[in-house]
Amino acid sequence: MSEETKGQKLPEENTQQNIESQEETEKQLNNLSYEDHQIIESEEIHEEKTGDQIVDEIRDQLAHLSEKEHKRIEFDTAKLKNYSLRELTDEFKETLEKYPVQKVKHYLETIKSTFDDKFYTQKEEALNKYLDSHESERGFYFRSPEKDEFQALYREFKRRLKDAAREYRQKLEENKKAKEEIVNQIKELILNNTESLDYSTISKKFNELKNKWFSIAPVPKQDYNHLFKTFDFWVQKYYEYIQLNKEYLEKLYEENLREKQKIIERAKELLEKEDVLEAFRELQFLHKMWKEKTGPVAPEIKEEIWNEFKTLTKQIHDKRREYIAKLREQYEKNLEKKKELIARLDEILQEEVTEHRRWQELIKEVEDLKEAFKNAGFVPRKYRDAIRDEFYGKVRQFNKTKNAFYKALKEKQKENLARKKELIEQAKALSQEEDIKAAYEKCQQLKEQWRSIGFVPKRISDAVWQDFKEACDAFYIIYREKMHQERDAEYQNYLKKKEYLAKLKADIRENKIEDLTIEKIKEFLDEWKELGHVPENVRFINTKFHKFINSLFYRFNLNENELRLMQYKNMIENWLAEGDIKKIKKEINFVRNKIAEIEDEIKKAETNLQFFKVSDENNYLLKQLKQKIEKKKKQLELWKEKLQYLKSLEL
Repeated sequence: MSEETKGQKLPEENTQQNIESQEETEKQLNNLSYEDHQIIESEEIHEEKTGDQIVDEIRDQLAHLSEKEHKRIEFDTAKLKNYSLRELTDEFKETLEKYPVQKVKHYLETIKSTFDDKFYTQKEEALNKYLDSHESERGFYFRSPEKDEFQALYREFKRRLKDAAREYRQKLEENKKAKEEIVNQIKELILNNTESLDYSTISKKFNELKNKWFSIAPVPKQDYNHLFKTFDFWVQKYYEYIQLNKEYLEKLYEENLREKQKIIERAKELLEKEDVLEAFRELQFLHKMWKEKTGPVAPEIKEEIWNEFKTLTKQIHDKRREYIAKLREQYEKNLEKKKELIARLDEILQEEVTEHRRWQELIKEVEDLKEAFKNAGFVPRKYRDAIRDEFYGKVRQFNKTKNAFYKALKEKQKENLARKKELIEQAKALSQEEDIKAAYEKCQQLKEQWRSIGFVPKRISDAVWQDFKEACDAFYIIYREKMHQERDAEYQNYLKKKEYLAKLKADIRENKIEDLTIEKIKEFLDEWKELGHVPENVRFINTKFHKFINSLFYRFNLNENELRLMQYKNMIENWLAEGDIKKIKKEINFVRNKIAEIEDEIKKAETNLQFFKVSDENNYLLKQLKQKIEKKKKQLELWKEKLQYLKSLEL
């Protein structure tokens, strides 16, 4: 490895570090209390401050803290996210009863915030379930016994907090008067001492008054600075007074230096403390001790010792500033993450879904999005409610669309079920049909209709299909039995037709049939038809017969149209004998189209006649056109007779 790259991390290592750092930041955010989140969001972190500015800021904060008990009771807030509503309610109640309300205010507010989030989530889930069977939110009401109990406990907490604040305000005023009395006693000690009092006695009395001053901690914040300045003024007067005793003064300076050095050492420890917010809170307490509980040191080291403490103060403050900036950056990342989830919801809402399978995929995805949103972490407070309402509003919109789809699907399935039940009844009736072949065709049509109908409710789809299948199977048993009987009969018909055709040919060949007329030929056709159908594999016997009949028509002096019509009827009779009804119906459509085509040609030709003059009678083209019209009219006459014949069959 080269010197340039030695000690540097690879991009993959940096990426992994970033991921681990982000995960650690998210973990820290989740473990913070409600009060800590408020501090993070309210803190001004944009401008770096000097040591003096930081000290001034801390002193201002000390004035505010002068009204409060410094040490609050700490709790493990991370566990709350795993609590149920019942457990949160019990935890709130137990904490309220066990501790002074002012010392657990921050913890109770954290429980309240956690409870509200969990209740809101449960309400959304209940609403989504309600919308599964209702078109709108109208009529929805979500009630939780824990909610009612918790609200009652929270009201009691607020009442106790108000009462405690009123009592505490009275205590602050009493403390103020007590401290004013101590200042007066110090003043009197210094101004009215007598020569009978030695330095030792004065110092003992002064220390008693000083300790008493610090034992009376909280005072109204508006009086804090004035009281302390007055107290500090007379403390300085005390030290001026005892300067007359140099040895004793040096002893006091040394004691005060040791106390200040202890504070500096603790500040150094705070600089290494992982809990940055707690470290800064303790730093404020150290400044209070420095200001209130330690006296002056020797003038020659006063500035040095103060600058050391001030430098540590700035380092702790800057570390806190960086920490808060990092956490707030994570707030923004969480916000972007939640916006991405909302954007995906928007994409889902834009999709036009018409299939059950796709709906199931989207339902699963939306559930995953809800879980991801829940676990995405804190976002800036000014966006918190809006982003949550927007997300769950879109979830409700999705559920409304989904429910509308499945409601329509259920209606369609009910309609499909009714249609399929009707097909089952029709399938059962097939066994009673006399025309077994027509019944078979109908059965095939019923199966096609069944496949085209679509889904029915899943719980009964197998049952209705089984009913339909059994009805069709019962018909097929009867159909096969009758077809077997019919094939036997049809084969006998074939033998009869074969014998009939052979005899007819022999009689014609030997001129045994006297007076052969067209009516006689029609009798042959009727007799042939009466012999019945033959099996499909021997239908060639019908073709042979009709070819033979066509040959007989040529023996008569028929015009072209008459002959063609006779042959056409003979062809249709053959189709009838074979039972090919579809072919005949198709022929009817063909004939109709042919008639329309010829009529159109005649009309066009007659239109063209108008272009010729009367004097053009001998024009060759005119003669050709008239001949064409005449020919087409004869064709039209034949096709109309064919259609008339086909209609007479009454298929």
